[in-house]
Amino acid sequence: MVAAVFPMGLLLSTGGQPVGPGKWLMVVSTSLFISAFALGLGAVAGLMASEIYPQKVRGPAMGLVMLSNWLFQIIGGFTFLPMAQAIGIGQAFFVYGVISVGGVVFGFLYLPETRGKTLEEIEAHWEKGLPPWKLR
Repeated sequence: MVAAVFPMGLLLSTGGQPVGPGKWLMVVSTSLFISAFALGLGAVAGLMASEIYPQKVRGPAMGLVMLSNWLFQIIGGFTFLPMAQAIGIGQAFFVYGVISVGGVVFGFLYLPETRGKTLEEIEAHWEKGLPPWKLR
């Protein structure tokens, strides 16, 4: 997603519609962003949350995860146009690109790799109070 947002910001910050090869780069970047979201953050929010919460709180926790997911999507939707009008559409894409970089750093540092672990192993890890990177 990060690799797709920055070219979109660059193309749109030049003032006007991308032309020639720029418009094809815009189509490729948009397609890459949508694909990366569908395979990454779009699926990870529910999947990761269902694995990291203990069984006894998983139901309510999943409800809060989905609520916060929708709220942040609404915030993103409602802030984009005012931000684009205030600082320019290209710069708005750069802002969301920086936020995406922050998300990558957060995910790398704080989200554990749960592949090959059972739900019981993950729950035991959290009960011991170990940091996320020790689960890898």
